[in-house]
Formats: sequence, C-alpha cells, structure tokens
Amino acid sequence: MKTVKGTKKRIADMKKLWLEVFCDDADFVDVFFEKFYRPSKCLLRYDGKRLVSMLFWMDVSAKYNRKRLKGAYLYGVATSPDERHAGHFSHLHEEFINKVSEKKYDFVAAIPEKESLFSFYKRFGYTSFFRRCEYSVSGIDFDEITPEEAWERKSAAFAKSRVGFSLLESREMFLETVKGHRFFGFDGGYFAFCKEGGRYTFYDVCDPDKCAPDYNFVRYARSAVLYDINGFFDEEFSEREKPIINYLLN
Repeated sequence: MKTVKGTKKRIADMKKLWLEVFCDDADFVDVFFEKFYRPSKCLLRYDGKRLVSMLFWMDVSAKYNRKRLKGAYLYGVATSPDERHAGHFSHLHEEFINKVSEKKYDFVAAIPEKESLFSFYKRFGYTSFFRRCEYSVSGIDFDEITPEEAWERKSAAFAKSRVGFSLLESREMFLETVKGHRFFGFDGGYFAFCKEGGRYTFYDVCDPDKCAPDYNFVRYARSAVLYDINGFFDEEFSEREKPIINYLLN
C-alpha cells in the first residue's frame, strides 16, 4: 500500500472510483475536476496499481465570535466497497490532518452523506457542530433574487459579521452548489431553499446581526461535522447563538 498526491495522470483513476462510490453523474464529476480539484489538496491510497481510497479538500474561511479562521472543507472521501474497514481512511486522514496543521489551518468541515457516517467521523475527533435548519415560512412577501446577488449578500454579511459562526466558500463553489435552488432577499440578507420532494427545505440564511424574518420553526437536523484543530470552537456558545448562526456550506 502507498499514499500519494493527486496528479493529472491519476485523474482517470479518481473519476472511476468516484463513480463507483457516489451516485453523481459524470457531468458533475467532470465539473469538480475541471474547477475545484487541486493536486496539492488530494491524497490517494493505492494497492499496487489500483486506487482504493481517496480524499480531497478545498479552502474555506470562517468567522467565529469575531475571530477569522482558515478552514479545509473535506470532500469526496471515498473507499472502494470491497476495501472498506481496512483502515484506508485512517491512513489518509492522519496525513491530511498533519498537512493542514502544518499549513496553520484552524478547522476541518465535512458534510457526511449519510446519518450513519456521523458516528464514523466522531471516531476521528469530529463533532456535530453544524446544523441544517428546516423552517416553514408563510405569509411573507419575499423578492426572488439571483444566485449572484445572493453571493454578494453573503460575502458582504461575512465581512461585517460579529457574532456566531459564519462560513464562506469561494464564489465559484457557491454558484456551482446552488444550482436548482431558489433565493429570496430580505433586508440585505437572503433565504435559500432547496426543493426536496413536495416541500422546500431552508438551508441557509445570511444576516449576521439579527434573526431572520418571522418563520415557523420546524427543526434542526445534523448535517455537517467539524474537526477543531486549535480549540477555537465553544459548543455552548454555538448552542446559545443558534438563531443567528449560519452553519452551512451550501
């Protein structure tokens, strides 16, 4: 077994494993490797000439209780089904944490694909720090806005945020991940909704200093995990500030 960095010559191997593990279509995979893949932010584990496990990461920024922090968004974690439970992720993750620690990152964020994976990540030191928020909103006259305008509002709000936790990806990451979603503006901020079955799920709100407009609370659900490298994150504070915290990468 050997662990190596990504290279252009290995992209075909990575795409093959991606399609084997995830339900994404080939077009989505092509977009990832064209726009977001960086060889220096990829670790691969080979058994001979066969790629059996891999992970990627992308840079994000965060503000937490007035501190500006550097983060890595862990993405595309995949192990071939017949090679699971063999410790491949453990090896990759250890090297990954060493690399981001050396580069002075403050945290790692990941969005598990399945509920069962929360306990898996917990074994590696992650906590369910993030929440997906589902709301029922009615009787409010929102103005629909474009994803580009939502991005401008999000980045402006991030720049002035003072409390809670807000997370900012790159503009390209934001625009690629919100396709099919609807955005509604309010007082400089925005709501973002994604249609799931017969309902819309609220997944983001961008307003750093006050709560969103009136809504009927439905529930918070676990949707992402965080690895706190430097001990910056106070879970009691995050629980107390829930209503004005923007938890999610889109």
